Amino acid sequence: MHFLQRSDFNKDLKNSHSITAVIWSFTMWVLNVFSMLLVAVVFQTISCQGLTNASDVCRPLSEICGLSGKGEKGEKGEAGLRGSTGPIGKMGPQGAKGNIGPKGEKGDTGERGMPGAQGSVGQKGAAGEKGNTGPKGDTGNMDAAYDMSRVIALENDLADLKTVIGFAKQALQLLGIKKTTSGKYIYSDGTNLPFSDAEAYCTNANSALINPKTQEENRAAQQFAKKYDSLAYLGVNDRMKEGTFVYQDGQRLTYTNWGSGEPNNYNNNEDCVTVSTDGEWNDVPCSLPYVVVCEF
Repeated sequence: MHFLQRSDFNKDLKNSHSITAVIWSFTMWVLNVFSMLLVAVVFQTISCQGLTNASDVCRPLSEICGLSGKGEKGEKGEAGLRGSTGPIGKMGPQGAKGNIGPKGEKGDTGERGMPGAQGSVGQKGAAGEKGNTGPKGDTGNMDAAYDMSRVIALENDLADLKTVIGFAKQALQLLGIKKTTSGKYIYSDGTNLPFSDAEAYCTNANSALINPKTQEENRAAQQFAKKYDSLAYLGVNDRMKEGTFVYQDGQRLTYTNWGSGEPNNYNNNEDCVTVSTDGEWNDVPCSLPYVVVCEF
């Protein structure tokens, strides 16, 4: 058993020596070739220095050794096949504007369009010639003449009435009566009364306590409060149902201008409403006397 193992080992050792010898021989051959080339280059360099006509002797080493170098220019070859069309290039810059072309021939007449807008009235023309005298008319009716006189009389009466109305308007302004755009006339003579008496005061004057339904009407009541430097009663209250304020005719309010924190029904005894000098509303006891402002 030991003998067979030693024999195999000897064979492997002999094979290893053979491979090493081959590698060493190849290496030495390469070195010899390289040495020969190096000697040839050195010899050529020394021999060709200072020579003027040594084209054959002093050719490049690549030509001497048969190595590939630059040869003579060959003849022009045949044209190759046409290649495929390349991609479309970018659009070039816009060219200069060309000259105006010749005028074309006149086209056919188009269809008639829609009528245009009506023009302005022209200047008055010259008077025409006087016409012939017409035939004599029938005798007129006396009743028509009477009716015409009545119309004239009514027109005179209307003119007088307009004059009287104009004087009345001036008188109202002098008395301090204010007219609103809603058609109401607002007036106060500065009388101070409790709420119930204030209602009766206006009723006797064929009017009512002012019920402001617009800012303009409220401003008119405010002006009388300023004039007499006092609160002024409005025709507004919640005597029927606490917290539900209505006009004197029972309708719900359509306009209000309550002050801050109002209405507050202080001491559960404030069921009527006044307007102050700054135009704000406040609920107050109905028993207190304030300025009466009527509307008619």
